[in-house]
Amino acid sequence: MPCPTPDTCETTRPRLLLRPLVDDDAHRLARNLRLPPATEGFFEGAHAVGELPRWIADARGRGVCLWTVTRDERPVGLVTARFEHDAIARLGFCLDDDTEAAASEALGAAVRWIFDATPVHRVTLRTTTFDVPRWRAAQAAGFRLEGVARAEAQWAGVWHDTRHYACLREDFTGRNKDDAGTNL
Repeated sequence: MPCPTPDTCETTRPRLLLRPLVDDDAHRLARNLRLPPATEGFFEGAHAVGELPRWIADARGRGVCLWTVTRDERPVGLVTARFEHDAIARLGFCLDDDTEAAASEALGAAVRWIFDATPVHRVTLRTTTFDVPRWRAAQAAGFRLEGVARAEAQWAGVWHDTRHYACLREDFTGRNKDDAGTNL
């Protein structure tokens, strides 16, 4: 399923917003894209600023939704959603200000948009086991740990274990939508 045109997603955190990525954001987000990925291999090949426009074009060509996370209108991160088919979406994320609360807000806003705008019933993401702030953000956004895979993700030549998370539509709609991503 290709990404429907992503809308701007508001969060409950003042001044934090997800908006569709524009090409001018690439250079502002270059630092984020060189950090160890929060997953899904979305950041492969985006290790140099000059490669970012190609990476963005490739991601869009594969039907990936790309949101820029902004704080006070300044780009501070990226959230991606890749649709496996009509039923499953996979998220990836990275933030400059990678506080657990900001990351969980960004994830919660993206999940809310996916469930409101698409027929998807399952949203997944994975994080490396050593990245405690990211997996705590996933849990705070309503994702449940489903398991750990050994040596599944390679970054900078090193294999890392990953934690697999999922959020089902019924899990998310059973919560107060306004509280999504605010459990920290």
